[in-house]
Amino acid sequence: MGIVTIKDVIKSFESHPFNVNNRIVFKPEVKIKREKDTIYISEMKKVKLGYIVFVEVYNPKSGTDKAPMSISSLDQRSLLGLSLALK
Repeated sequence: MGIVTIKDVIKSFESHPFNVNNRIVFKPEVKIKREKDTIYISEMKKVKLGYIVFVEVYNPKSGTDKAPMSISSLDQRSLLGLSLALK
């Protein structure tokens, strides 16, 4: 698939059929395995300052942490997973 940019993800978000009120809820959550942990993206939303995703990070050693974060904070692997979920 190549390199996925933030613009690619935003374009997919904007044209997605389930985009209601500038918000998409993923059921089931988008699961992205990383080297030391796994992240689950449950929602993507457009806000005044840009785009945010609601992320839950699961690490077997330290447990679970949930937080909204800017889409620009996602790494390439996470952007790819999000892009595939929006197709």
